[in-house]
Amino acid sequence: MKRNIFTIFVVSALFGFSFGVYDFVLPFYLSDRGFSYARMANVFALSSASVVFVRVVMGRLSDVWGRKSFYSASLLGSAVASMLTPSAASVPALAALKALREACALTRDTMQSVLLYAESRTGFLNFIGKSRGLEFLSQAGGTLAAGLLLAAWGSPKVLFTSGLVFAGGFLIFSTLFRERPEESVPEGNNGANSARGLSLGMNRNLWVITIAAGVMMLGISISHCFIMPLFFARKFHADESLVGIVMTAHRLSLGVPLLFFSGRLYGRNLKGLYMATVAVQGLTTLASSMIPHFWIASGVWLLHDLFGAGVWVPIQSTLIQVYARDDSRGLDVGTSLAISSLGGVVGPYIAGWLASASISAPFFVSGLITLAAVPIILLLRVDPQELPSEPAEGVLGRSVRTAFSGGERRR
Repeated sequence: MKRNIFTIFVVSALFGFSFGVYDFVLPFYLSDRGFSYARMANVFALSSASVVFVRVVMGRLSDVWGRKSFYSASLLGSAVASMLTPSAASVPALAALKALREACALTRDTMQSVLLYAESRTGFLNFIGKSRGLEFLSQAGGTLAAGLLLAAWGSPKVLFTSGLVFAGGFLIFSTLFRERPEESVPEGNNGANSARGLSLGMNRNLWVITIAAGVMMLGISISHCFIMPLFFARKFHADESLVGIVMTAHRLSLGVPLLFFSGRLYGRNLKGLYMATVAVQGLTTLASSMIPHFWIASGVWLLHDLFGAGVWVPIQSTLIQVYARDDSRGLDVGTSLAISSLGGVVGPYIAGWLASASISAPFFVSGLITLAAVPIILLLRVDPQELPSEPAEGVLGRSVRTAFSGGERRR
């Protein structure tokens, strides 16, 4: 395994653990502060709205100045935001700190996909899946740890601890990662050079993916925001430790397929799998909202990642890279992800409004809207020759000893 890829994997694990802690604890911290659903929605939605186009700006700047500095800054900013959150009590202050953390997370996500694609184009589908898989498995560990520590430490101390782990990731990445020039691809050899024709210079297929992802983001954000742990706690009267188990299983159900099966997607019908697994995501979320029993509802809901996002996440990431232009990859990837994230701005508001009427309503509506992305994906015009067809380099099967020995020959 190349040293740079190994470093990204290690940092992904640390980032995932910290994020798992932060993401689980924040809704309970807001609840402890006496925030209503509407005020919680303001914190989440305002922070998301304020950083929507951070991806575009950072992506474009990274095309000129390189990726490493932006990746490093995103880790440091995440640490600062997490450490300061326990000292904030008002909606503006909490929204500002969450906006900083959101901006950092979005910047890191954009830089990571571009850096991995630069390291190995043919291996990207495998690497992006496995790095995300490690991240979500680590999120599971963070969520479990947060659930166990919340009662003993209280939400402020747990949030501060998550910031310390973010800081550790910053130190490792800034020390070990060595940025290198990205490889060029001859004209005509990349899907990004074909089928142009829409505004902003992006490929037609990239626009289809962006719009579909935006609809999905709207649907998913209605259930995957502050309402997610509160749905299980309020509807089924479950305590925090029990909800923590479900949230941990949620991370595992996404991390396991990403880690172990993303490398098996080569040569498959990626468009068909993309559509089918997005449909699974919507149907299982919708069904879980109508089941009155805690464990049955939880089990059905967990399928949305195991047979849904665990497959479509690496496929979507790969298609975005394939149809991004080589000379402005950061800009194209950032623009696509920024536009698609607009749905996440509205989602928490919808969740807060729906939850006031019924705690089950956000999950029901989330499933319906996610399903609406399936016919949009049908509009993709995918040429199999544009997609990576070679097996990726082994990641977990390689000896760690080779990680710092100069790496493999670049493809």
